[in-house]
Amino acid sequence: MRDYALPLEVKESKELSRSAKDVLRVIYSYAEGKGECFPSILTIAREAGCSKNTVIRALNQIRDLNKFVVITQVKPDNRRFAHNHYTILNFKREVVNIREYREDPNKKYTGCVQKGHKYL
Repeated sequence: MRDYALPLEVKESKELSRSAKDVLRVIYSYAEGKGECFPSILTIAREAGCSKNTVIRALNQIRDLNKFVVITQVKPDNRRFAHNHYTILNFKREVVNIREYREDPNKKYTGCVQKGHKYL
């Protein structure tokens, strides 16, 4: 699996199972810098190290929670199958000065920093 840090609110969520967090980690890694992505269920399963059925159950859990990612089905014209489109909620592209947060212990930073992007 790609090495990617999840936002703190995802990591600490009691509403998400371990497999749902692994699936979210893959989705966030594919969406890095863009706020949206289109990985297939098989790709997510391979990256998360779980089965296709586990990914489907985790995606249903994430969809029902409707808190971190919006999952929509897209069927391009003249295509037989639809694919999932994942949109990260509360995605804000901005550069964060991590040194500022390390130097000031009174500031509470609850996001993650990944290549200059901040997930709120």
